[in-house]
Amino acid sequence: MTGKVLVVDDDQSIRQSIELFLVRAGLDARAAHDGFHALEIMKGWNPDLCIVDVKMPGMTGLELLDTLKAAHPSLPVIIITAYDEMEYTIEAIRRGAYDFLEKPIDIDRLKVVVGSALEQQQLSRRTNAMQAAPETGNGGITIIGSTPPMKQIFKHIGQVSNSRITVLLQGDSGTGKELIARVVHESGVTRGLPFVAVNCTVLAEGLIESELFGHVKGSFTSADREKKGKFELAGDGTIFLDEIADVSPAFQAAAARAAGARVRTGGRGAQPAALARVIAATNKDLWRLVRDGAFREDLYYRLSVFRIDVPPCASGVMIFRNWSCIFCGR
Repeated sequence: MTGKVLVVDDDQSIRQSIELFLVRAGLDARAAHDGFHALEIMKGWNPDLCIVDVKMPGMTGLELLDTLKAAHPSLPVIIITAYDEMEYTIEAIRRGAYDFLEKPIDIDRLKVVVGSALEQQQLSRRTNAMQAAPETGNGGITIIGSTPPMKQIFKHIGQVSNSRITVLLQGDSGTGKELIARVVHESGVTRGLPFVAVNCTVLAEGLIESELFGHVKGSFTSADREKKGKFELAGDGTIFLDEIADVSPAFQAAAARAAGARVRTGGRGAQPAALARVIAATNKDLWRLVRDGAFREDLYYRLSVFRIDVPPCASGVMIFRNWSCIFCGR
């Protein structure tokens, strides 16, 4: 983890314990004993994240939260609460807190929440840069908005951007699933690497392994030369499998076998596994298809390691390509 974190708590032992943990995690951490002290520190130091106790003398954590969000809307703020302070927790989330931690602080939980918040902040800054220069870096694609569905999309993108976890995008046709996949691709470890989009419905069933993972010369009748598959072309980048729910059972079986092996058709010995991250998309409820026997359960679990539900434009998520909404044209 990297970033600057400000810890605000009037309890010295808690304040110092959290600060010490953050420093040991490689973060630039500072501490304040109340809200006024925190605002003084921030006059010359801009943190990427604030961790704020809800009950403090002089200025409460909720009052400090309001002040911070008014001056820095995108700054994530984690609230510290006691078990019996549920009303404060609900109010803090309503006012824009990123998350909350319960006392006594669980170190494993602290690590996860801090890491996720810093990733979202980094994503937000990259997105702001994309808005300032929409023709660079991401092909003019930008996601903007401030509604809860948009914030949830941003949070999910931040959670997956710095890993190669498999992602399933599920939403209605025309909601920009491929564009979201490209934003995921350009927001983290795969940025600048190949992005290969595959419309699964147009691949020939008998050649699915060959299409996805390539073949060697002579592996079947028409294989007159060696061919690289989609995964090999994607390399260490991303392969996007679109319309995955609309393929036949034979295609699903071949895809499940191939995804497990990732070996060139007709190859001698195992080939190095492709590192490409898989992002799949569908406009159907894939789990319902599994329950109805229309989609393989093993393939479903391979594809849905992390699922993002994509809402329509009317829900407040707008995806722009060169400053024109792809949904409504505005």
